[in-house]
This record gives sequence, structure tokens and C-alpha cells, in this order.
Amino acid sequence: MNPAPAAPNVAPFRPAGLIPWAAAAGLAVTAIWLGQCLLSARREAAALRVEIQLTDIARREAENRLTAERITLNRQIADLAGRLAARQAGEHR
Repeated sequence: MNPAPAAPNVAPFRPAGLIPWAAAAGLAVTAIWLGQCLLSARREAAALRVEIQLTDIARREAENRLTAERITLNRQIADLAGRLAARQAGEHR
């Protein structure tokens, strides 16, 4: 009989040896996910800043419009009060 061939130098499979690699892969996936969350939050913050600026412009525009209306109405009131005073002064003569 022939002697059995010599087994090559092969390390046995050890699942415990994969734990560090699995942890590293998990950390890598977590880092990528957190990076995506960060980018998404930055985009959302930029969009909200633009929305705030547009809202502020609209608010100032409304305030200016109201101020202009108030000035116009005060002028109309002053004109009408002047006409009324002139009319009343004319009636007393």
C-alpha cells in the first residue's frame, strides 16, 4: 500500500477569526450611513435657510405695503377733515 499523501499546510476555518472583520465592516457601513445622514441634514438646513430668507422678504414686503396703505389712509383722512373744516367754516358765515 501506498502511504497517504501528506496534507498541505492549511489552517483550519475559525469563525472567531472573522469577528474583527465583521466589526470593521459594520463600522464602515455605519460611517457611510452617518455620512449620508450628515449630507442630508446639511441639504435640509440649506433649504430651510432659503425658506426663512424668502419668508422674511415676504414679511417685509407685507409690512411695507401696510405702511403705504396707512400713509395713504391718513392723508385721505387729513384731506377729508380739512374739507369738512372748510365746509363748516363756510356755513358759519
